[in-house]
Amino acid sequence: MSRGKRCRPRPVRRSRWPVVLLAAVLVAAAAVWGVPKLLERASTPVSAPEPLPLDTEAKPEEPSAPEPDPAPPEPMPDPEPAPDPAEELLAAAPQDAFVIGGASVYQALLDRCDTACITRIEAAFPGADCWFPNLDERPEWKIAEEGPVLEEKGVRFRYVTYERV
Repeated sequence: MSRGKRCRPRPVRRSRWPVVLLAAVLVAAAAVWGVPKLLERASTPVSAPEPLPLDTEAKPEEPSAPEPDPAPPEPMPDPEPAPDPAEELLAAAPQDAFVIGGASVYQALLDRCDTACITRIEAAFPGADCWFPNLDERPEWKIAEEGPVLEEKGVRFRYVTYERV
């Protein structure tokens, strides 16, 4: 008998796809139901439905008397209006507070301001998507003070203070 190499069986390589697919399904389910609901569903035992007996025939249902209309629901009381965040902010702000923000902040608070300190830049910005309202076009605002034209790195600007009339 000759002694040759011993053959070892090759290890079976299992695909990682089922694990990856299961992980993707769990992530999607967690996104839909939320993690607590997913864990609740995972711990709920699932049973197979009872088999139907083979000797039953489909029978038409007898018409039943129509059910009376349920009583109309009671009207819900009017909810209290949600507090206006701008009102809460103004109540907590000191008298000399400044509004520094983006377009939505200015839009929400400009009508509640009595003074506007504006830096007016003397340049065109055709790609801009938001603009501060032009207070010169609004009759409720007037210029109270206007500073000289200044220049910084080639950009000309001036400080203008408006007051509500």
